[in-house]
Amino acid sequence: MRKILIILAVAAIAAAIILCVYNSNSDSRHLKSEIAALEEEYEELKAELDTAKSDMEAAGLKIAEIEEENTALQSELDDLKSKLEAASQKIAELEDDLNDIFNGDQSQLRDPTWAELERFVKTDKTDTLEYILNEFDCEGFTITLRDHAWRRGFRSGYVAIGLGEENNGHVLNAFQTTDEGLIYIDNSEQDTIGYIQIGQVYGTIALDGVKETYIDCSMPPDQFWKPITYSHYTGNLFSYDYYENYASRDEFYTRSTVAYNEEVADYNSAANSFNQGGNAYSHSELEAWSDRLDSWSANLDKLVEDLGSVRIEPMGTVRNIEIYWN
Repeated sequence: MRKILIILAVAAIAAAIILCVYNSNSDSRHLKSEIAALEEEYEELKAELDTAKSDMEAAGLKIAEIEEENTALQSELDDLKSKLEAASQKIAELEDDLNDIFNGDQSQLRDPTWAELERFVKTDKTDTLEYILNEFDCEGFTITLRDHAWRRGFRSGYVAIGLGEENNGHVLNAFQTTDEGLIYIDNSEQDTIGYIQIGQVYGTIALDGVKETYIDCSMPPDQFWKPITYSHYTGNLFSYDYYENYASRDEFYTRSTVAYNEEVADYNSAANSFNQGGNAYSHSELEAWSDRLDSWSANLDKLVEDLGSVRIEPMGTVRNIEIYWN
């Protein structure tokens, strides 16, 4: 009997142990499940936090971009406001000038100095208008510049000249300056000084080509590789004599260019012969020849600049001149 009780006791203890183990395993599984759920929730919360941080950073960058753009726009607005105020002031000044002119009479117009006329012609935009034959040609340019000079308060003349024997004509503007006398302005496509004399061709010189000191062109055209020297014109820059002086320098450029090109051809032929074993010229002679051509080319470039930005072919011979002053 005692043996049976011992066996039952052992069995009970074993059952209790098994029950404890079972409960322990059950609790462990439950805890693991809870831990897994918490870890999953943690990862979700972490992902949401990272997204929120990214959104905040993006929003911060966007705000900075917007603020920078606003600053730039405000700067542009301030600049436009300043320009508008300046333009309004300029318009008011022009209106005052117009009132002074149009409410008065022609006696209020005055003759400019050459410096005033030159500044007016350079800043005036009539020469930038499109030339349209028989619609807006030399007459349109002349009338427009005359009107602009009127608004500026300068007296000017409408000049009509007859050219050649086919009754061809041309019109331009005239100004009687207080220091340099009569000056013709032709701005049909370019701002130029006109030179008129009965029986001579009508010619023009670009404003930047009219100068007292210029490159001397008295040497033979084929020797223009020599060092450049300068001449000083002591007469009236707006007389026909000056135009003839300019025309001779322009012709010198043409003749010297032709001579230069011929010399280059001769040099190339000599250099080719030397490279093929010819002994007509030594290496040192060819080097000196090349240096001379380099100097010549540089001098021609300087002469082009000295003659002015635009060189226009002369028109026909002037047969008659008529000037109508306002």
